Amino acid sequence: MIIRITKHKSGFADYMRTGKRADSPFTREEKDFVIPLHGDLDLFKKTEDYLNKNKTYKTNYAHITISFSKQDREKLYDQDGNIKVTELKEIVKEVLNFYTAGYTENEIIAYAEAHFPKIKHEKDKLTGELKERFTHIHLAIAEYNPLLDNKLLIRPFNEYADNLLQTYIAKKYGFDLPIKHKRQKGKIELIRKELIKLLKSIRTEEELIEFFKINNIKYRKVETKKNCYYKIINPHGRDINLRGAGFKHLEEIAKKGFVSENIENTLTIKEKLKLKPLEELESEIRHFISKRDEYISKRSKKRSELLKEANKAEEDYTIIELNKEERKKLLEDTLKEAESLKIKRPTNIIENELIKSKDEQEKEKRRQELERLKKIPAKVVLLYAFKKFKINKNDYIVTENNKIKNKNNRQKPKSVIDFLTKECYLRFSEAIEELKKVEKILKQIREKNERDRIIEAIKRRERELIEETERMQQVERGIKQTEERIRETIINTKAVTRELDKHYRQRNNEIRKELSRYYRKSIARGARKIFTKEFRENIARRVKQAVTGTADKITELGERIAGVARTIKVMLDFKKMFKEEDNFEYKNEYKPTRKFKR
Repeated sequence: MIIRITKHKSGFADYMRTGKRADSPFTREEKDFVIPLHGDLDLFKKTEDYLNKNKTYKTNYAHITISFSKQDREKLYDQDGNIKVTELKEIVKEVLNFYTAGYTENEIIAYAEAHFPKIKHEKDKLTGELKERFTHIHLAIAEYNPLLDNKLLIRPFNEYADNLLQTYIAKKYGFDLPIKHKRQKGKIELIRKELIKLLKSIRTEEELIEFFKINNIKYRKVETKKNCYYKIINPHGRDINLRGAGFKHLEEIAKKGFVSENIENTLTIKEKLKLKPLEELESEIRHFISKRDEYISKRSKKRSELLKEANKAEEDYTIIELNKEERKKLLEDTLKEAESLKIKRPTNIIENELIKSKDEQEKEKRRQELERLKKIPAKVVLLYAFKKFKINKNDYIVTENNKIKNKNNRQKPKSVIDFLTKECYLRFSEAIEELKKVEKILKQIREKNERDRIIEAIKRRERELIEETERMQQVERGIKQTEERIRETIINTKAVTRELDKHYRQRNNEIRKELSRYYRKSIARGARKIFTKEFRENIARRVKQAVTGTADKITELGERIAGVARTIKVMLDFKKMFKEEDNFEYKNEYKPTRKFKR
């Protein structure tokens, strides 16, 4: 936990309402779950406007921010997971009493509210870095006293007093001490850190001046009524004052010229306060408040008179006390009335919401709706919250029973409704609306998936039909090609047959002519001896060769015709398999003109 204080002229009330800032595009409702803790924002807005119009104060209010770390945030919840609103109000009251000590409630105009971030991470528009947002409290105190119509004196800056309050509240409520969370150091802080190391061993003023001369450092000695110290002049930026934590011995050198042996320069204010027990811190707080009361009470006689008049007016309203018997009777009547009503305390936020529904049918309908929303997948809700509210999804895990557990605390896993209300800080109605949006998105996704599935099935069936059609067309083309080949084979067979027939006739005629010629010659010459046995055998061999060649060709042609017949039979069977009628008729079938014998 850490407390920071700034002072401003105007803008607090508008910022609390809208949440608009130059480095953030989100509104208050989008960014935070808001819990009012103290005061009236409308009254504070009116005071702010009045001061800007009628007063010429340099600043009109003090803005105090109380920020809690991740570890602190767990301590803001009770065992049931509910926010400790009473404890937050007590913290605000203690801070307010400390900084406005000496004034009564009638003289203070202040407003406070707690912000539990819905959006856990936000991108900085100026730097582009993703910054984590923490739970925090805004407390604004108007610098205006309505009783006297003049400026209200808020406790001025005091390093020790401010750190004292921080440490006291942190120890009292069990928060982390501010010393544990150091902010990133700038160039000046780093230079101061190096100077602490270099000047640690110096014990006299002569040694310090010698150090400045050796390192060519420009310096100046500052002497006032209360302080005396050395300052390093920085021509390129802010000067460095050699006082405070780490330079206590140099302050003593500036005052006395040397260092005492018992000087304490090892511990900072925060470290010293950390070592003190809570009782001692509380007594110091009371001491600071009493001193401030004395200072404020001495400033104005008019204020004292007005306060006395206000106290007298309050004393006129007396409270009539009851005696023991009347008290007892009133208590018994109250208990009887409570027993007759039989009020059942809701155990969770859902039951609390159902109690609002008076009609049983409406209550049952509402219960069914909530049960339906609780069944939305936790992974989907977690992803939705990560995208919309910028939470760190690595901090959460989804359990087996569709619940979400925060790994950073020991709380029980939460349902999706409890997760949105307690981790994302949404109101119950806002959580229901967000879950309805998630349900609608899931429904659209399912419908789209179903449409895609149906469209894919239709496309797949269309592809199958197209493939089937192409396969049938391919078969038909194959049948047509086969028919064409059969026709060509028949035509070729006819042509071959005609050629064989022609060749046979020509060869037969040639043989007859040759026999007749030789026969006639032999008769004419009277030389029958020519027809010897050798001649006859030669002639017979040649005739046999001619007839044999013709027979072989006829046999080959027969085999080809048989092969064509088998192909035709296969194609007819294939065509019959697809249940198509065979309308093909063979015309001009070949009929041999004569029978050939070997």
